[in-house]
Parts: sequence; C-alpha cells; structure tokens
Amino acid sequence: MGLRNFVMPLRASSYTRQELKDIVFVGSLDYLQREWRFLQNFPQIYILPGSALYSGDLHAVNIEECSMCAVLSSPSKSSSSPTLVDTEPIMATLNIGSLRISCSAQTPSEPRCTRCFSDNPGKSKYRRIPILTELKNPSNMHFIEQLGGMEGDLSGVSLHLSTSFATGTVFSGSFLDSLLATAFYNYHVLELLQMLVTGGISSQLEQHLDKEKFCGLNDSYSTVSPGRMRCKLGLLSLNQTILSDIQPRRTFGQIFCGSLDNLGVLCLGLYRMIDEEERNPEHKRGVYAGVEGAGHRPSMRAKATSFCVKETARA
Repeated sequence: MGLRNFVMPLRASSYTRQELKDIVFVGSLDYLQREWRFLQNFPQIYILPGSALYSGDLHAVNIEECSMCAVLSSPSKSSSSPTLVDTEPIMATLNIGSLRISCSAQTPSEPRCTRCFSDNPGKSKYRRIPILTELKNPSNMHFIEQLGGMEGDLSGVSLHLSTSFATGTVFSGSFLDSLLATAFYNYHVLELLQMLVTGGISSQLEQHLDKEKFCGLNDSYSTVSPGRMRCKLGLLSLNQTILSDIQPRRTFGQIFCGSLDNLGVLCLGLYRMIDEEERNPEHKRGVYAGVEGAGHRPSMRAKATSFCVKETARA
C-alpha cells in the first residue's frame, strides 16, 4: 500500500500543527527514496537509512522518546515460506522489545504508553517501548507473545481473541476479513471505521480542502477551519481532562451517559489495568468496551483512561 497511506491518517487536516507528532522512518534507502515523493509534502516527516535490527540505528532516532513504534512488513516473495515470511518484523520486534530504558528518563509527551517493570524488587525499574507489529502470517503471532510473557494467557483460542491482538501489539491484513464480511451486509461499518481512523476524511474531501486558502500549515496555525471540524479518536484521562467534571462517575455506564449528554463525547471503552498494580508488575492494560445491562459494570479504577470520539475543538 505504500507509506503514504500509513501517514495520511496521522496528518489529517482535522489536526492542528501543535497536535502533530514527528514520524521517523528507518529502513532501506532505496525503498525510502522511492516513497519520498509521496511523503515530502507532509510536515514533520523524517527518514533514516538503516535497520531496526541494529540498536545503534534505533538509538540514533531516539526510539526511547517515541510514543509508538510501528514495525511494518516488507513485500514478501511468492516463494517465501509462510512461516519465514515474517522473519524480519519478528526479529525487529524482539530487538526493540529487548531495549531496557530507565523509568527515570520518562517520556514527557506520552508517559502512559510505557510499561515499567523490575526483575527483582529493590532494583531499578525499566520500561519497554510500545510496539505495533504487522504480520503477513497471523499464525506467527505466538513469537510476539513470547516477548511480553503473554503466551498462554489465552491458550487454545482464535487469533482474534489472543492477548497480543486484544492489547493492540500485532496487526495483520487477514484481520480485515471479518470486517469485509460485516460490511457486505451493513456498509455503515466502513463509514464508522473511516471516521475512527481518519476522522471521516476521504480523498475527495482532502482534494477540496487543498484548494482552500487555509490549507497551508505554519507555526501560528493553531485553529481548525470550519471545513475541517470532524470527529477525532482520543485517549482521555478520567482525572485530568474534560471527563473529570462528570458526576456521578462510579461506573462506566455513568461515564458513558454523562459524557454523551453533557459534552457530546462518545466513550467507546475503558483502558485500565488488567490487575492490581502489585500483581501486575508490567502494568498490562486491557480495553473494556460496552455498557453492561443498566451500566453498573465495570466499576471505575484509579489511573483509568477512556477511548473517546470527540469533536475537534473550536477556537
């Protein structure tokens, strides 16, 4: 699909300049040169010829500062073995996951995305870099699960119910098969997915916005023009954002109804600790979606956050 389709949702016109994060690509120079003509007009895009298999290249791009590291699969040859087709992404993921970064050097931009852990009590704590790995063959997922000690948590279940898929650490194109089957009977499913990923953007809308006089991005461009006011998916803290004013808030149902009625914000689910902190040294989190029954479960916990769809803030 090319890197342009990877970048476009992250550079949608509904974002202001201050909301954009730097994107750094590390890979083959020949491939990056071929793709650069499709990327050169996007702001804050950088490339580094190298390989994710070498720690020196990873530290050169300050990987310890990243909010998320995505490992993309390279085009596979038709003669490749299904088992070996994901060799490079798996090796790169294991290499990145083996990096130990002190928790004292906390990332200022996204402190919640890291997982602090310690092999022995009393010793210094370290954090792992959040990784999303693309796999051509989903059955190779168990190699990724070994990295986080997740293998065996949900043994004997389908790939769609595996821990690594549920926690958002792997992705495969085959996961879209069920989505296509659903969209055959309800085309609104694709519209919902497009809204969640791109804020409802389409190639026709982008071409229209490019013709507007406000299409240029600069440091003083901190607001969004009316034509770009679309929904955005965000991860909001229950204690440090607009959700902190919602009362009562003892259950997810109360948060769901309160945010929708008072703020026009749709909460899709809770992102919270799977277990208590003392029994969860790696701070694993899971997403709890949906309102059960009358909304009495699940109950709120400290440090919980919520995935929400919210409208772009007006000036």
